[in-house]
Amino acid sequence: MKLLAGAIGITALTIFAGKYVIPRVLYQVAKTGSNELFLLVIIAIAFSITYITYALGLSLALGAFLAGLAISETDYNHHTFGQIIPFRDVFASFFFISIGMLFDLQFFMNNILLILAITLAVILLKAIVAGFAAFSLGFPFKSTLIVALGLAQIGEFSFILSQRGVQLGLMDNWLYRVFIASSVLTMAVAPVLMIISIPLANKLLKLPIPKILKRGLNPVRPPKREKLSNHLIIVGYGLNGRNMARASKIARIPYAIVDFNPEIVRKEQRRNEPIFYGDAASDPVLLAAGIRRASVVVVAVPDPASTFGIAAAARSLNPSAYIIIRTRSTRDMEALYKLGVDEVIAQDFETSVEIFSRVMARYLVPHDDIEQMVADIRADGYRMFRSLSFQPSHSGLKDLMTQVELATFRVLPRCYVAGKSLENVHLRRKFGLSVLLIRREDELISNPSGDLVLLEGDVVTVMGDQKQVACAVSLFTGNEPACPE
Repeated sequence: MKLLAGAIGITALTIFAGKYVIPRVLYQVAKTGSNELFLLVIIAIAFSITYITYALGLSLALGAFLAGLAISETDYNHHTFGQIIPFRDVFASFFFISIGMLFDLQFFMNNILLILAITLAVILLKAIVAGFAAFSLGFPFKSTLIVALGLAQIGEFSFILSQRGVQLGLMDNWLYRVFIASSVLTMAVAPVLMIISIPLANKLLKLPIPKILKRGLNPVRPPKREKLSNHLIIVGYGLNGRNMARASKIARIPYAIVDFNPEIVRKEQRRNEPIFYGDAASDPVLLAAGIRRASVVVVAVPDPASTFGIAAAARSLNPSAYIIIRTRSTRDMEALYKLGVDEVIAQDFETSVEIFSRVMARYLVPHDDIEQMVADIRADGYRMFRSLSFQPSHSGLKDLMTQVELATFRVLPRCYVAGKSLENVHLRRKFGLSVLLIRREDELISNPSGDLVLLEGDVVTVMGDQKQVACAVSLFTGNEPACPE
């Protein structure tokens, strides 16, 4: 009873300190601007709460957990996490080294069948329990399997509990060594189980599994919308997906969204967004989003493995769709182009371009020159990746489109082309640009004649190579062209 009262008391004290005391202390420390002092105060808070729990007869691990919980409630939790990352890595190394030292190889070899049987039983039991919990919450089969395999290993806290069990005489030395050996095996197998979980789920879904297992107990209903055609499919509704959807809505471009997070899907469906739940690497999900009638597919998911599966599925179902994929690293670009992706945006490459342009602006390099340099860098960089992997496919038009760009500009007041006819501007002869389409209010003018005068507010679609399109910016926004004629 005394121990229970102590646990309740220290938990209440930690919550109170996390809400009212620790934030004020950390605020005063942060005002000094000293990272060293901040780190020392964080360590002092952690050790203080840990010592109090130990003095009350509770475990040191519980105290450390409560200390982290208290600090996480403050506005300084992210800064704190950044400060303690080196300690986390060092202590994690110590932890696994100590576990390895406890592993008795000779004992393992002498009892290998028993230990393997226990390890297999633990993995199966934990996978069943975790999977049942996930399925009970309404998750579909794929999510349930990923959760089950991801939580099938014995956790780190079990080592603390087992040592306590030995101290209290609940476990003898032989049983403790069996537990250590089994735990180490489950931790060694855990990464493999997590890697194979997604491919295994995709293969199992092709089997005649009952629909209730595939959909889950609380499936996300597909949105009831009119049949889309010539639309945009956005895969992944993170920051990039949201911005893409917002821009499409403003430009009145029909679109459909596919996301694998059921909470996001339900939330956005309440806002009447055309969003579908499911793994976009699955043919039925893409078909529900109208992949066969889609014009453009944008893939903005963070997982590289899923990206490759989505690209292959989308290209297989719609050979003519223009597929744009965001990837974290340039290392994936060649493989994605081989899958038939039309355009790959590498996050690290674009970040370097953005940093470069801001540095140039800081040194007061003219904006038009920066735009020209950025265009040159992008042209050279992406041409390099395409030359490594591009092979003719689909049609001759696609080969041509890899060499040119389409761009759309609005004719601004008092710009170079405003009030002039296409013949007088000489966009093709002087600047190498071909005018394909002009939108004037609700009227679309295709293949405009040379005597057509460009008016303020016209939206002009032009075609040219990347350098020529970069030059077009000054023609439609400035008084004089900023590129050689």
